[in-house]
Amino acid sequence: MSGRGLDAFEQDVAAAAQSPKHRDGRGAYIRILLAYDGSADARAALERVVAVASEDAEVSVLAVIPYEAVGSKLDPISEADRQWQWHCLVEATAYLRSCGVEPFIEAAAGNPAAVILETARSLKADLVILGNGHGGRWQPSLRRNPVRRFVQKHLDCDTLVVRAPPARPARRSATEQSSERSDRSRELAPDIGRTRTGLSPPPAMR
Repeated sequence: MSGRGLDAFEQDVAAAAQSPKHRDGRGAYIRILLAYDGSADARAALERVVAVASEDAEVSVLAVIPYEAVGSKLDPISEADRQWQWHCLVEATAYLRSCGVEPFIEAAAGNPAAVILETARSLKADLVILGNGHGGRWQPSLRRNPVRRFVQKHLDCDTLVVRAPPARPARRSATEQSSERSDRSRELAPDIGRTRTGLSPPPAMR
C-alpha cells in the first residue's frame, strides 16, 4: 500500500472515521416503501425490509390491484382482486409486526408501475423495495417494460430488487440413493465378456 505500511493505514482510517461526514447519520433509510404482491420474490423482498429498516424508519406496504381502464361497470374491480389485495396486506403486515416493525398500509388500483412511482414520490420515500418477478399479477406494461425496470428508471430514490432463493431439490430417500449408486456402478463396470475380433497378435507372438 504505497509503501506506508499497515500501521499508517490504520491510523488514516481511524482519522477518517472521526470526520463529520461519517457521523451525520446520512445514508440511513428513513422512509421505505415495499411494493408487495404476494409472489415468491415479493416475500423475499418483505424479509429484506427488516434487514435494512432502522428503528425509527417509516415502512409502508403498497398492494396494487392491476387494471388499465375503467369499464362500463360502476365497480370494475372484481371481488377476487379485492380479496387478493386484502391477503397481501394482511400477510405483509403480520410478518413485519412479528419482527417489530409497524407498517403503514397503502391500497391502490391502476397500473402497478405508475402507482408505485406516484406513491413513492408522495411519501418522499428514500428506498423502494420490490421483488424481481410478480407471479403473473403485475404483467409488463407501460411500453411493455417490467414493473421493476420502469420503477428503477424513473424513481429518484434508491431501489432494491430482490430475488427469491432457488428452490432446493427434494431430498432423496436412502433407498433411492442406494439404487442410484448401484446403477452407476453397473455403468462403470468393465464388460469382461466382450472380446475384440479380427485383431492380429503382436509380432512376438506369431
